[in-house]
Amino acid sequence: MGSFQERFTQKNINATLCTASVSLDMIRWRSVEVDDVSTSGLTFYTDKAYKVGQVLKVDLRVYSKLTEFDIPLEAKIVEEKKSVDGYTYVVKFEKIEEHVKVQLDEIFKANIVSATNPEVTAGDGIYSFILNPMNRTAKVR
Repeated sequence: MGSFQERFTQKNINATLCTASVSLDMIRWRSVEVDDVSTSGLTFYTDKAYKVGQVLKVDLRVYSKLTEFDIPLEAKIVEEKKSVDGYTYVVKFEKIEEHVKVQLDEIFKANIVSATNPEVTAGDGIYSFILNPMNRTAKVR
């Protein structure tokens, strides 16, 4: 089977960017090392053997600044590469809703902007708020 690729991908350079767990039966989950992620699939490394064509449940946790997004997905294994101490799998997300794709794309874009541009601008969607409580005196009647 040919190599599955997506136009917009984000390499998992920072370990806190994206983590995932996979399961065949939604009972026994296995943490995997995410190498590459996109809105339509991901590449991960594990020491457990799976078969090309198997459908996995994926619990994808994507981080943007201080927020964790926990996204449950189904993915089909489309490619396998054997290494000395494990396996690298490429999976394609199945039945992913359009709003989830948009959400992932926005998170990836925000992470790329914040990583490449150390200065925050007003148009990039990253804001800081300072909340000062109002000090009202109570009226006595």
